[in-house]
Amino acid sequence: MKIQKGLEKREFFIDQERKGKRRILDIRPLIEKMEVGENKERLGKGSSWGIEMVLRNEGRRTAKPSEIVEAVLGLEGEALAQCRIIKIE
Repeated sequence: MKIQKGLEKREFFIDQERKGKRRILDIRPLIEKMEVGENKERLGKGSSWGIEMVLRNEGRRTAKPSEIVEAVLGLEGEALAQCRIIKIE
């Protein structure tokens, strides 16, 4: 499974662009938890599944959840655009 392989790595680098500047960022230290989960109560429409992530924010460089999903799962384009991200603090 792609998630397990990604989490087994000690380093997982992505290429980011921020304010017109490119940088390389190791996202592995940011990912505390990432797994496939099922939500049986979602709007009463039967079961649905999703990726549950817990990300660390250490006040340093960070990545958007969509960037992490893109890198770990290899999603891009329309598939990535259809992902719905719910932030819980």
